[in-house]
Amino acid sequence: MSQLISSAIDAERLIGGKWKMAILAALIEAHETSTDSDQSAALRFNELKRLIPELTQRMLSIQLKSLEADGLIERKVFAVVPPKVEYRLSEKGVKLNPLIKQLGAWAAGVSHS
Repeated sequence: MSQLISSAIDAERLIGGKWKMAILAALIEAHETSTDSDQSAALRFNELKRLIPELTQRMLSIQLKSLEADGLIERKVFAVVPPKVEYRLSEKGVKLNPLIKQLGAWAAGVSHS
């Protein structure tokens, strides 16, 4: 197997799951609009659900767990009642920013031609 094919398989495993790109795009937008230059903005579960209304709660939960396991996002749990959980891009996830934007621009160009 060539290096290109192997790399493509690895990339598909990391970001190819259903809704992963949309979740990452939402977190990238939050990161870019953050006023804190050292830390990306965090989004709570319901904020992500509101930003991607077609996404079911179950699928959002599954994909967030997968993205966290792969080190692309970070999950922070606050010890409060009711429980508060925030999600943000990890350092590894921030590096996806240009790729996600390029894929989005490519998709927009293909769908309009």
